[in-house]
Amino acid sequence: MPYVSSSSSSSLPQGYDVFMSFRGEDTRTSFTSHLYDALIRNDITTYKDDKTLEIGNPIASELLEAIEASRIAIVVLSSNFATSKWCLEEISKIVDCMEHSNLAILPVFYHVDPSDVRRLRNCFEQGFVEHEANPEISPQMVKTWRNAFKTVGALSGIHVTQDRNETEVISEIVAKILKDMPDALPKDLFHGLVGMESRVDEIKRIFRMESSEVLFVGICGMSGIGKTTLAESVFYHIQRQFEKSSFIENIKDISKQEDSTDLCKLQQKLLDDILKEKSVRVQSVKHGQTLLGTKLRGLKVIIVLDDVNHVDQLTYLAGGREWFGPGTRIIVTTTNIDLLNVHKIIEIYRCEEMKNDEALRLFSQSAFEHGPPTHVYEKWSDDIVKLAGGLPLALNVYGSLLYKKEESYWKEMLKKLQEYPPKDVLGRLEVVFTRLDSNQQETFMYIACFLKGRDMDLVKDILSNIGLYSECGITDLMNKFLITINLDDCVWMHDLLQQMCWEILRKKSHIFGGIHFAIKYFQDIVEVLLLKPKESSTIRIINQEKVEMDDSIDDPYCFSIMRRLKFLRISNVRFPQGLSYLSNDLRILEWFECSLKSFPSNFKPAHMYELEMCYSQLETLWEETLVFPNLRSIDLSFSKELIKIPDLTSTPKLVKLNLEGCTKLKELHESVLLQKSLQYMNLTGCTHLQCLGGSNIEMEALVTLLLSGCSNLEYIPEFGQNMKCLENLYLDGTNIKKLPESLGELHNLRKLDASETSIEEIPLSVRYLKRLRFLRAQRCPFSSQNKGFLFTKVDILSNIRELNLSYCNLSVIPDGIGLLHRLISLDLSGNDFVHLPGSISLLSNLKMLFLNNCKRFQSVPKLSIVNEDTISGLPIRFNYIMSGEEVDVSKFHAASNNTNPTISCLNCPNLAKSGSGCYLAENILHSYLQLRTKYWMTPVAVFEIVGAGSEISPGFVLPGSDDLIIKSPWIGVAICAVIAVDNIDAFIEDKYVITAHIRVGEKHWRISVPINFFVAGLENQLVIYWTVADDLDRLLDSRRQFNFRVSFSVEPGEGNETSEERS
Repeated sequence: MPYVSSSSSSSLPQGYDVFMSFRGEDTRTSFTSHLYDALIRNDITTYKDDKTLEIGNPIASELLEAIEASRIAIVVLSSNFATSKWCLEEISKIVDCMEHSNLAILPVFYHVDPSDVRRLRNCFEQGFVEHEANPEISPQMVKTWRNAFKTVGALSGIHVTQDRNETEVISEIVAKILKDMPDALPKDLFHGLVGMESRVDEIKRIFRMESSEVLFVGICGMSGIGKTTLAESVFYHIQRQFEKSSFIENIKDISKQEDSTDLCKLQQKLLDDILKEKSVRVQSVKHGQTLLGTKLRGLKVIIVLDDVNHVDQLTYLAGGREWFGPGTRIIVTTTNIDLLNVHKIIEIYRCEEMKNDEALRLFSQSAFEHGPPTHVYEKWSDDIVKLAGGLPLALNVYGSLLYKKEESYWKEMLKKLQEYPPKDVLGRLEVVFTRLDSNQQETFMYIACFLKGRDMDLVKDILSNIGLYSECGITDLMNKFLITINLDDCVWMHDLLQQMCWEILRKKSHIFGGIHFAIKYFQDIVEVLLLKPKESSTIRIINQEKVEMDDSIDDPYCFSIMRRLKFLRISNVRFPQGLSYLSNDLRILEWFECSLKSFPSNFKPAHMYELEMCYSQLETLWEETLVFPNLRSIDLSFSKELIKIPDLTSTPKLVKLNLEGCTKLKELHESVLLQKSLQYMNLTGCTHLQCLGGSNIEMEALVTLLLSGCSNLEYIPEFGQNMKCLENLYLDGTNIKKLPESLGELHNLRKLDASETSIEEIPLSVRYLKRLRFLRAQRCPFSSQNKGFLFTKVDILSNIRELNLSYCNLSVIPDGIGLLHRLISLDLSGNDFVHLPGSISLLSNLKMLFLNNCKRFQSVPKLSIVNEDTISGLPIRFNYIMSGEEVDVSKFHAASNNTNPTISCLNCPNLAKSGSGCYLAENILHSYLQLRTKYWMTPVAVFEIVGAGSEISPGFVLPGSDDLIIKSPWIGVAICAVIAVDNIDAFIEDKYVITAHIRVGEKHWRISVPINFFVAGLENQLVIYWTVADDLDRLLDSRRQFNFRVSFSVEPGEGNETSEERS
């Protein structure tokens, strides 16, 4: 609440809302006193001097400081005001602050004519005549007073006359002050509250202060997220714009649902805060409800109800909008959004975790005495901030724990916090958990201990299958901010909530009627399985968190008592004696590096949803056909002993099958190719796989089929007519000689990779693949009659974005290539053509062209790779690189949003002989500069061109060795160099830079350019580098003419660098 001060205080506070200037003998004990009391009742911090002025004494410095510290000055102009030197000095200071520091002035013409004030007539003129006659007062001082007095008199103010009730006048003044008071806050209101101002502004926008409606606003979020702090900041920011206010904290701690007397106390506090009348007493909850509904009806109030956790608290404290006067605002903070919905609160602000930079600042305030962390503590601070997960409560607690602690303490505390967060944090979070019903608690436990990060629909299905009310449970937990659903539609929760769950299990594992519910550490697993087997009967979850090498359990019957085990995740645990039992109640089994050759014969988990056995020693899963009505995923990747896959006919919901790296797998069961729900199948690297196990592929839902590296696979079955979902088909590295004619049935296909196969021709049906975007066929032995097919039938590839035909022995590139107008990346490396057709200049969207190792290639036509469209759409860092003998085009595609235009022409000796390399490099640079100048592009571009060449372009040769006088405007620096190296291998192994030493007047600068792309086999390489350095730019930008000298050196180093050299 705002404090109240007067000049009787021994020291001034940081600021006042109002400073009162008045003539004491006229109004001190009457009007001014009553006005002061009214201002104080309305929480307006007011300075009023109460001392009796001593004649002849100068104005106290304390008063001048109070004026400077105020936001509004009320000047009560009475008949004797101008006779007081002290009053005139005050008003002179007030006007000075109005002109120089935005002090607002409200004149009150108290039983005087405002025109007499403006024109200095009658009593006011007489006062100034007396001052002018006083030899102790300089004429300049009197002139200053006159001007100030006239200035105040000319302002619009309040006129108090004999026929006006002074009480009404005072109410008018208070209302005007409340309405017009600037929104500036006390200097310390946001002190220590990182990021609070922007959040307060957001709430203010929701408040719509200009509206006269009664508005309820909810602030919600998980415990410790900063709801109360935000509500406090908003409250103190705007409370003066209301007639009355009340802030009731920690309602859930004060009000127990079963005790109505607690609600009566809260009702009484609310009435006391607003009415300030001790005579109004609450007799019962219903009585209090009636009092609030009648006493507050005409008042414009702001009320904060903090930490509400039951709807009755809202019902009896703020039952309806009709309880309050127009313009009222009610803020409700809660961890349960359901309460807001039930109370029909529409305007809701959801508190989010702090961003990383904000979190680091908040943590640093608690952990360090002076500012951000030093270099020694920087890495640890980052790690601890990550542990806190943007939760202000945790950030403050962690920072306090580490304040003024040594490095060794920080290091150990970091490890401790990872396993045992402080009670001050977990205790606050646990309060919400304890108020959950049993269904909500068990749902929360399953998610925290195992299901976090999985698809929401899958989680709901599994929990329902277990016997929980999953739809209700998940919705309730979301509304209480214990879980969230992320952008991938997966169930998520804050890491500290997850740790809270494990801590509850550690301390109160009997909560569900047994000794254990879930365990995660291997030592605990061993203890329960071997030492306390009877205590394992209640375990639902084993989630091995820390993996130890060579862990082993010798008892083959260790799981036999765990009949209720539903989730099992273990890794690197060996069973030398084998395993005789696994729970048939399992829903998810994840076993990394399982040493078993097969599952126990009695293992028939009919409720299984996911089976993940990566890097296992399994040879087979089960011999007989089992029914798995819920099985969604099978992952046996890199199980190198796996020989066969069982009949999957009875897995109607299977979505994912991953057999990557199963090198002994020879064939698939024919049921696999008939799976109607399978969306993803990965057989990458199954080098012994010879057939897919059927004559047709009838997988209607399949989106991705990966057969990469199946080097013994020679045949692909025909695709069924209903395979409309397949988007990605990877056949690279197989031994297939022919693509199925039914390829054209895959109308949704977007990616086709047939690289390094034995395919000699593309089937005609490919013309129907209208959505094909990426086609890769590098190193395919196309027959001579088929080489031009892709270009002559251009309608086939009208939508293609990436085309890779490298090392396909193409001797001619047909003109038809120019019609692939959507093409972005074209790789023709390693082919046998001499020229590119002129039509390639029509590829207006082309950003990457690779021509490496084209031994006969001689010339490059004019390219539109540098044009207005590509220039205007480029990112800030802009590269042209003729680089990299082997460039992975997929990497460019992965960053397609920031793809830099690229031309790669390395190891093309005939291009170097013809001089086209130098021509191409210089042409690219000139094209860019022309466009940059034409469109006033910001000069921050950086790019490199590296290619074959033996001569410096004439455009780079300076006339003589003397200083060059530059008269044209500064654009940037372009460096051109030809590098000849005796020992290329040694040169590549070490890192070198070309350094340009630039002198402008008395300033010396160096620009170092790394030699990134040096290719063996080329005696000379041409390097062009273009840059604009900010510092150098600022130096030269102000000069229309300057002397410029540059010299070069090649020296060890790495990375781009621009710096000023010190002489």
